[in-house]
Amino acid sequence: MPATLKTLFYNLGYFAKEVKTSIRLSFVTSLVSAVSIGLILFILATVISGWWISRHFIDMISQEAEISIFWEEDLSDNQVTQLAEQIEQLEGIKKVRRVSAEEAYDKMAGMLGPEADILKLFELNPFTPYLEINLDLDKTEPVVDTLNRLPGIAYVRDNQEILNRLHSLSQLLGVMGYLGLAAVALTTLIIISHIIKLSIYARRSQIQTLELLGASKGFIAFPFLLEGCLIAFMGGLLATALIVPSVKLVHLHLWDLLPFLPLPPSEELTLKLAGLLWVLSVLLGLIGSIIGLSSTR
Repeated sequence: MPATLKTLFYNLGYFAKEVKTSIRLSFVTSLVSAVSIGLILFILATVISGWWISRHFIDMISQEAEISIFWEEDLSDNQVTQLAEQIEQLEGIKKVRRVSAEEAYDKMAGMLGPEADILKLFELNPFTPYLEINLDLDKTEPVVDTLNRLPGIAYVRDNQEILNRLHSLSQLLGVMGYLGLAAVALTTLIIISHIIKLSIYARRSQIQTLELLGASKGFIAFPFLLEGCLIAFMGGLLATALIVPSVKLVHLHLWDLLPFLPLPPSEELTLKLAGLLWVLSVLLGLIGSIIGLSSTR
């Protein structure tokens, strides 16, 4: 173990005591700073959660992005088979599969998950058979135009327009997420660097004494780095305490309003957000502390 790390390790108790003393001397300022950081991190987390939900929704829709073709009711089984073979020969078509009404019912039940009991309200199967088309998504528009001109096809259903709109929404949320991250980072860095400068100013006589005793700059600076990280991390914990119930509440309301909407599991989403907030808060606290230390030299 290098000498510097060994010194830091053996003096952790001293550093913890120094951080406690520093926060106690400016308790109100530290508390307000932690709360402020927590609130702005919470706002960032709401934007990012919306971004992640939209991306998950797009991924789920894309996986089910096959074109569905409904044929005219007067077609016989042989004519439907011939139609499927004709479609399979078109450029851009990867696979054509016939889906029965029973399979369509089961697929919808699988998508609904816990809400599948709503299908039991129908006395008869409300779904009709169709042809499921796997194709190159980049060729969706010309393929759909060709299919609409084929005889025997009653309706062609594709979700390209929905995907395009969702992509636009996801891109907008992504831009907002990056802008929010930049704003949060800048605000947190300013708050933490200011706190560290105040702490250094309040304890300048002690710092001068340590310098006269031969203490290294790293030894003197380390408690201030810990202080900045701790304050920012407390803000991250506060943001987590706010975002976890918020995500669960919104998740439940969305399920009630839109049971067909494929949402990511709330536990998975909150876990990712918590990890992001903790890492981000410590990282920003460390960088802000370094900036505060550098500006006082």
